[in-house]
Amino acid sequence: VCRSWRGIAMDGSLWKAIDTTRFYKTIKDDQLRTLGTAASGFLRYANFRGCAQLSANSLCAIAEHCPNIERLNLMGCRSITSDAIADVCMNIPLLLHLDLGGLPSVNNHTLQTIAVYCRSIQTLNLAWCKQISGSGLTKLTRSCQELRKLNISGCSNLEDRWMPMIGMNLPKLRELCLNGCSSLTDRGLIGLLSGANAPTPQTAPEGLQTRLVYLGLSHCNLLTQEALRAISHHCSRQLRRLELSNCENFGDEGLVHLAQHCTRIRLLDLEEVTTLTDVSLRAFAMYLPKLERICLSYCENVTDQGVMRMLRPASNPTTLSTTTTMMMNTEAASQYCAKLVHVELDNCLLITDRLLLEFANVLEERKAAALERQKERERKRQELARRPIRPTIQVFDCRNITLAGVEAAQTRSPSLVIRSYYSWSHPSTSAPATSALFGGSGATEGMDGEGGDADDDDDDDGDVDGINNNSSQTSLHHLQLQQQHLQQQLQRRSRAANLLQRARLGLVGHAGGGGSREGCTIL
Repeated sequence: VCRSWRGIAMDGSLWKAIDTTRFYKTIKDDQLRTLGTAASGFLRYANFRGCAQLSANSLCAIAEHCPNIERLNLMGCRSITSDAIADVCMNIPLLLHLDLGGLPSVNNHTLQTIAVYCRSIQTLNLAWCKQISGSGLTKLTRSCQELRKLNISGCSNLEDRWMPMIGMNLPKLRELCLNGCSSLTDRGLIGLLSGANAPTPQTAPEGLQTRLVYLGLSHCNLLTQEALRAISHHCSRQLRRLELSNCENFGDEGLVHLAQHCTRIRLLDLEEVTTLTDVSLRAFAMYLPKLERICLSYCENVTDQGVMRMLRPASNPTTLSTTTTMMMNTEAASQYCAKLVHVELDNCLLITDRLLLEFANVLEERKAAALERQKERERKRQELARRPIRPTIQVFDCRNITLAGVEAAQTRSPSLVIRSYYSWSHPSTSAPATSALFGGSGATEGMDGEGGDADDDDDDDGDVDGINNNSSQTSLHHLQLQQQHLQQQLQRRSRAANLLQRARLGLVGHAGGGGSREGCTIL
């Protein structure tokens, strides 16, 4: 490659992100250092996951030249030392996401360095960093209270006495992963969730409580049914994803209680919970309507009927067993997991072909129902599009609005609907009503009197103009217009009556002059 092209390629403005996912095995240490130093202050995201060849010196050089990094992934970079991680934390104060998963060099001193220099960190992965303990996590959480995601899977040194303090120090935590924490007990979990070192979940009002959206407790073999009750009590409002695989002490009683309270769960992992039966599945069907994914692998007591109960509502709720009806409300028997799309049933020996066919039928029915709903929405949308929507303005009790202004606006835009005191008095709309009301000869005489009154009103118009009352002037003008319209109709009717009278007189005169009775007969 020519030098000019190489110079362009190493322009720092082109390297706002470095991701070595596709080349983590082949890229060399000096190349990583060259890229990092060339990016300098433009670099925001650096993913060196799996780059075991990345040395501590290269990482320190990158951190020194790139102080604006916000996301850094060092998972699997086993050549990095604890001092190099400390240099990274000191040189990158804007760090928000840090992944140190699987690094044997991470210890409590590393956590203390992060607590001092990276107080704004939001996501931290410390999975399988086996040298950290509860005391180091307490110091970390005391300073880094902006944490929203924390992964400490595989940490085997979580003493119960530190757990309440960790829970109180994380006011914004949303996701917590404790998978493989073999030392975690019911007392420690209750203290973490409630913020108090107490054996029961009812004694403390603070802690993580209702903020958690994700909680991972897989392979925590010391947890019992009390842990499930604590989760039900403290995480009932926001919990969406829950992992409980390989927890041998969990059973139907605790799982039913969990389903009754944590009704917003969408993902549930119960792999190798060997004591789980169809009783729990019926509870999931009744109380977890938003469940989308569930893992029941190696749950050997699960049958076709239990899984189908989650896919469809119960056809006959009275056939449930006595134990089930005691645990669950029969009114909820019509509910089911309408959004369930992923089920894992590996090594479930009681599952047969019947379930496969039933699942396929349910999916087709959902597809047809979704298509029908889409057609209904399209039909309503078309109806709304065809329905004329006329622009409307309402100006009742607006004293400065005049009839001339209303007529001018409607002349300018015929589609405009004006709701005012003048809308009903427009001559074009009042003419038919007037004709029907004042029809006949008797009405003509009354209208002649009305015409005389109109002249009197015209004479008094000067007196009305002397009064400074806009509403009175407007009403008088309105009456004048009505009377003028009536006078015009009267004149037309009187002209027609005169012509008819003249025609009749002409016919009578002709018959009398001839002296013949035929003229009278014609009349």
